[in-house]
Amino acid sequence: MDDLIKTMKVQLYERVSSPLTSSFVLSWCAWNFRLIAVMLSSMDPAKKFTMIDTVLYPDMWTTWLHLAIGPIVTSCLYVFLYPFPEGWAFKWAKRKQNDLRSFQANLDSEVPLTPEQSRELRLKCKKTVEDTQSIVNEHQERVKELAEEIYALKTNLSQKDQTIAQLEKRAGIVLLSDDQAMVLRALKGGAVLWDQLKSTLTVNASLTLDDALNELFSMNCARQFDSRTPNGSPTKAWAITQSGLQALARHEDEKSIPHVEHPKLTGT
Repeated sequence: MDDLIKTMKVQLYERVSSPLTSSFVLSWCAWNFRLIAVMLSSMDPAKKFTMIDTVLYPDMWTTWLHLAIGPIVTSCLYVFLYPFPEGWAFKWAKRKQNDLRSFQANLDSEVPLTPEQSRELRLKCKKTVEDTQSIVNEHQERVKELAEEIYALKTNLSQKDQTIAQLEKRAGIVLLSDDQAMVLRALKGGAVLWDQLKSTLTVNASLTLDDALNELFSMNCARQFDSRTPNGSPTKAWAITQSGLQALARHEDEKSIPHVEHPKLTGT
């Protein structure tokens, strides 16, 4: 029984919620509002029926028009034709609302700010600038700290390199550069005159060769002495020392490169 009642309620709700049914009921009430008024009045029932038959529905056409044809046509017009003008009216109203919003926005943009609004805007801008400057200062301080740390590390590294060089010097270990090794290879066969050495190892200038020879002389890997050219002119000659031979042998062992006779330096 309960299921039957629930089913009837569902069916009734679906019928009532239908747009056609609801429009028909409203249309029927509009067409027959006088009948409803008579039925709800306090008149004698016999007089009610007499008024309905003689005044409200005196003939068959009037009866069908008010009770069926009129409500059906009105509900169909409402359901099928009314949405078209309703949609047009809705679009027109929305377009007018958008126009009003645009007009209001343009009006607001043209209205000058009040002193209170200007003061508030200036305070906000000032606070934004101060916050930005604070962030910039923090980053600058951090960059400065990092630069100081890098400088301290470079200084520490340089000191360690100097310490290593001093220890190597005390231990008698001589480390040659590639240019210094090239010069020592040229001197390995015996004493070489300065002009011969210059023409062998450089083409344009002797600045690189002079630097290499001075460094080798300070490292006790090469020695300089007075000599003469084949035509009897005085000149300087260079020769490799025992320390130079040892340093060159150590350099070639570390580099593991084949011996090349008289390589050329790049002149500067």
